[in-house]
Amino acid sequence: MIGLADPEVGHGRTTPRVSPLMGSTMPRIDWCDAFWVEITADSPDDPRYWCSMLFGDDESRHPSRLMLVRDSLARRLGLKVAAAGNGATYPVLAQDAGEVVIGMDDRHLDFRVALTVRPGGLEMLVVTTAVRRHNRLGYAYFALVKGAHLVLVPRWTRRAIRDAGTSAA
Repeated sequence: MIGLADPEVGHGRTTPRVSPLMGSTMPRIDWCDAFWVEITADSPDDPRYWCSMLFGDDESRHPSRLMLVRDSLARRLGLKVAAAGNGATYPVLAQDAGEVVIGMDDRHLDFRVALTVRPGGLEMLVVTTAVRRHNRLGYAYFALVKGAHLVLVPRWTRRAIRDAGTSAA
């Protein structure tokens, strides 16, 4: 069964590492974090698979309430909206065999999310987020979303791992 290594899936924060691939898509970074989630030995190695599980483009999934609120506020501020699929659809900006980088640039800030599968041969998926703020609106916006990000990214990642295990059963 792909997905969870056991019912108590291991996860946590890790020291963020901006890979050359991610760095090639955003030359300056103001803030970065990273989370890891344990996966089983038979889990897919393709980072695009995990990107699909985390950000999916399945129209049967509905955007989260939080993403709908975010997009409502974004429209009023003239920012890009993100809600689609299970919460957000972002373009793939770079990829190789072990990593995929998605993200979006806007007038207030740019962000990237890199998904790395089995870094250093370990049975884990690492999700790294990087942000570059452009102006006061970017600093204010990120101050509002940072707390939610620190809670929700690990939760969404663990859910994607569980969903992968469920779909393979």
